[in-house]
Amino acid sequence: MVNDAAVAMSKGDYQKAINRCNEAIAKYAPCPAAYNWLGITYGQWFFADGQKDGAKRERALAAFQQFLQLSPKSVDAPVAQKWIERLQAAPPTAAPPTVIATPPTPTPPETNPPTNPPTNPPTNLPPLPPLLEAPTPGPVDYATLQPQKLAPRHANNVTALAFSRDGSLLCSASWQRNEAGKSTGVVKVWDVAAGSQVRTLEGHWESHWESQANPGRWVGHWGKINAVAFSPDRRLLASGGEDGNVIVWEVATQRELRRLTEFKDHPIVAVAFASDGGTLIAGAQDGNMALWDTHNWQRRKALSSKQNATVRCFAFAPDLSQVANSSEDEVRAWNLQTGRQIYKQQEDTLMVTALAFAPNGPVLAMCHWSTLQLLNLDTSRVTALAFEKNPLSALAFANDGKVLAGANGATVLLWDVEKRDKIASRPLPEMSNPNVKLGPIALSPAGVTLAGGTDDGTIVLWKTSVPVAAKAPAPEPAKEPDSTTR
Repeated sequence: MVNDAAVAMSKGDYQKAINRCNEAIAKYAPCPAAYNWLGITYGQWFFADGQKDGAKRERALAAFQQFLQLSPKSVDAPVAQKWIERLQAAPPTAAPPTVIATPPTPTPPETNPPTNPPTNPPTNLPPLPPLLEAPTPGPVDYATLQPQKLAPRHANNVTALAFSRDGSLLCSASWQRNEAGKSTGVVKVWDVAAGSQVRTLEGHWESHWESQANPGRWVGHWGKINAVAFSPDRRLLASGGEDGNVIVWEVATQRELRRLTEFKDHPIVAVAFASDGGTLIAGAQDGNMALWDTHNWQRRKALSSKQNATVRCFAFAPDLSQVANSSEDEVRAWNLQTGRQIYKQQEDTLMVTALAFAPNGPVLAMCHWSTLQLLNLDTSRVTALAFEKNPLSALAFANDGKVLAGANGATVLLWDVEKRDKIASRPLPEMSNPNVKLGPIALSPAGVTLAGGTDDGTIVLWKTSVPVAAKAPAPEPAKEPDSTTR
């Protein structure tokens, strides 16, 4: 209920948010979190309404005071105290009515409006590593792969992984519970060479204390994050969540820059940037897709895959010329330029568990329960790879398309695509829980680092000994968005 209240409040539906808070208080009394969100909602409504309704102000103050009485040592207590100070310093401009009326229907917002910048962006963030030059082309000795566990691990299972194009950064997605017991998404950004965490992009309430008209907003995802992707210049990171939102973050500052809401309540399954960085695409669990121009964030195209069942996997060609997805019993592929379906396979026992496009051609890797295949979408030719007949949970290609990686239980596997043979197999390093399994994996574009995320929140890197040269200088962070265009 508190989660519903926060979502309703972020959409401007103040009365619904208040109703949900009151329901939570009645059902789970005393429920400090509900009092906190009740105060936030009344306070936000008071300022958004031009400080005309003194009753909203008084009820906000009462709710915050009740929250502080119930939970004085909460991590949200300082924020609640700030709210009280701001409300006390802002007398109403009109006499309070005896009854709070239903708020007027809000004016529909512009499509994908810019997200307001935070009032006090963090100033103590560690520097990002410099962009890397691509290594000299040549064979990679996968016999030299050595495991490294990154710390601190996520609180829950890892749900998605992605490398930046230069291989210097890795992002990992998961979820965590807030004080109200509700799950919120979290993305960690790692310096691959140093093995250290350099950024955290997570769901939280962000306060704008200098603005009475806009004292705060919700940032990030409610629920877990299913997909992540870096822009080619690694300046931006896109995340897609169970809440149906696609959020675009600025990596350098941890700011939420855009919130793309076309999918409403349908969970996002996949996100990807085009290889030139000019387009972002996302696919939802109901099979629908949308593409946005990253220069102005206007939607370029919306497509439907017309699936009759829940979509389990999406895969996008790097240039976004083709897309494939799978449901319980079928795999389909389309030409994104024309919207024409170019492949379909349907079997009652198909059960595809992983898909991945090769970066250098119209080749789609797909794992069924019992086979691992490479499908050429131009010729419909299918090639089988050596396989132990166990389903893979994830697939990933190296940037040259010559190496394919897969996750199988607690083991990562690598294949030479041209020879169709397995070339390496690496188990997870010793874990505190021997039953830990791999979930998502990612292979750095040069193929020199393999990353795996586990169901206990651990990120493991397997690195080869191939050196990578640095390129200087790193690009400047994006300019501050114009707050007047909210």
